[in-house]
Amino acid sequence: MTNTGTTTTPAGWYPDPAGSPRTRWWDGSQWTDTFADAQSTPAPYTYAPAGPLRAPEGTSPFTPWVWLLAVVPLINLAYVIYAGTSGELASIYSTLQADSLTQEASTAFVSSSLFSGVLGWIIIGANILLAGLDWHSLKTQGMPKPFHWTWGLFSILGVPVYIIGRTIVAKRRTGAGLAPLFVYLGCGILSFIASLIVALVTLGPMLATLNQ
Repeated sequence: MTNTGTTTTPAGWYPDPAGSPRTRWWDGSQWTDTFADAQSTPAPYTYAPAGPLRAPEGTSPFTPWVWLLAVVPLINLAYVIYAGTSGELASIYSTLQADSLTQEASTAFVSSSLFSGVLGWIIIGANILLAGLDWHSLKTQGMPKPFHWTWGLFSILGVPVYIIGRTIVAKRRTGAGLAPLFVYLGCGILSFIASLIVALVTLGPMLATLNQ
């Protein structure tokens, strides 16, 4: 058997093509670096049962990169807290309400807008980079056909396709892997709630003054 990328041989333990006395795990598309003593594996050429691809026993669905990906929404949370406590949010609101803009106010507003835009692209870049590192790490650990990192490009549209798809595939391959998605959702909800609180605390008194 050779790793041609087109074989239809199902995943399973087979004699090592390198000629060692051990058996080697074939994941359905390529040879992995997982070996076992011949005595502890099924008889040669015993095919794995037909069904969904499964990772070798003991393969972890977690990587350092997926945990970093799960807390990416906290970047936005940190900015929201900074904008509220530093007075930047109140300054932007005052600038928008002013009848005429001073040069200083106009410059401050443009700078804040640029910073917000750059921060948004940093978050998108972090999503794509961490998706790629996570995908590569899962392949290295022996997981067959992990969810592809290119789905991370949907973060440009603000849709977390990668971490959702990755969670589903990891669950099917290993029977675990839900935790990073829950952490991601929790961080996103926390960031949203914090944004509302900061907006109410910062702008609430100003809005009340306008209504009087």
